[in-house]
Amino acid sequence: MIVLETQSCNKKAIDFYTKHGFSLIGLDMYAYSNEDPEKH
Repeated sequence: MIVLETQSCNKKAIDFYTKHGFSLIGLDMYAYSNEDPEKH
């Protein structure tokens, strides 16, 4: 098993992963703050 993680706003990464056969299996709302996209 391989598990990949990225922020939900990282559309390029999500598109890349799904293009290569990975599936979205969960969403962890506690791993990141709401300010992360602005902080880069």
